[in-house]
Amino acid sequence: MKLNLEKVEKNIFENLNDYINNGETFQGADGIVFHYDRKITAKLFTGSPEEMKEKSTIQYGLSKICFENEISVPEPYSLIENRDIDLDEGQIALPTKILLMERIKDGKEVPNLQNYEFMPQRRRRGNLSKKHLGFAREQYYEQLKKIHDLGIVVEDSSLFWNTLYSPKRKKLYFIDQARWYFGDNNQLDLFNGRIEKKYRLF
Repeated sequence: MKLNLEKVEKNIFENLNDYINNGETFQGADGIVFHYDRKITAKLFTGSPEEMKEKSTIQYGLSKICFENEISVPEPYSLIENRDIDLDEGQIALPTKILLMERIKDGKEVPNLQNYEFMPQRRRRGNLSKKHLGFAREQYYEQLKKIHDLGIVVEDSSLFWNTLYSPKRKKLYFIDQARWYFGDNNQLDLFNGRIEKKYRLF
C-alpha cells in the first residue's frame, strides 16, 4: 500500500490528543494502539526514551522480516517520530515513536475453546464460529513454525493473545512483536520443547 507518509505523519502529530482521548484505543504493556483511518492502525509506544526506542525498533524490524517472509502479520508501513510532542501533562516520555501498520478491520480475538462452551450465549456474540476457530488454530501452528524457522523466539503471544483473526480473509494475524527476539540454537531448542505444553490448550 502506498502512503503519503509526510501527510499522515503531520496529521497524526497535530491531532494526537484527539486520537488518544476521543477515539477507540487499546492500552497494552508497551503502548497505546489506535486507528488512524479505515486502512491504518497506529501504535504509540510508551515508557522511557530507551524503552520506546528498543520496543519500537524490535516490533518494526521483526514485523518487516515476518511480512517479507510471508508470515501473517499486519503490513508494517513506517516508524515515525516527533521530538516536540507531548501528551497529557507529560505522561508520554519523549521522543514519541509511532508505528503505522495495516488495519485488520474485521479482526476478532480468538476465544479460548476451553471456556467457550461455558460462555453465556450473550457473550458468544461477536466471537468466531467453531469453523473459523478451527481455521485459526491450524494457521496458528503453521505460522508459528515458520516464525521459529527464521530463528525468532515468540514471547507474549499465543493463539488467544496478541492475535486477530479475519473471518473475511480466513486469516490469523500476529499483531504484536515488541517482545519477540532472535534466539540462539539452545534457546530455540528449549522453546520448541515447550510449545506442545504451552500452546496445546484444547
